[in-house]
Amino acid sequence: MDTFHVIVNSKGVTRRIFRLADVDGTGVVSVQQLMDAIITLSKSSDSHEFSVAQVAHLQRVFQQFVLPGDEVMCIDQFKKMMESSSVCAIIQRL
Repeated sequence: MDTFHVIVNSKGVTRRIFRLADVDGTGVVSVQQLMDAIITLSKSSDSHEFSVAQVAHLQRVFQQFVLPGDEVMCIDQFKKMMESSSVCAIIQRL
């Protein structure tokens, strides 16, 4: 497991990221809320944005972890997704 996976999967980091993404406090997050949270976390002095390809990829990954037709995920689905190398690769490139 690489360093990023170790950090994300330790000390409640995944749960904290989920709470950051769940801006309306509903207990579920949409792909847009997730992208907004990741962008917020990755902001530095340079402005980072997702490319069209990254957005499309994240949407495909998101859909793999929700039930067909769903547009939101709960914390358990989110945890599984955050363990995915696909999501970690996107985050690490920002």
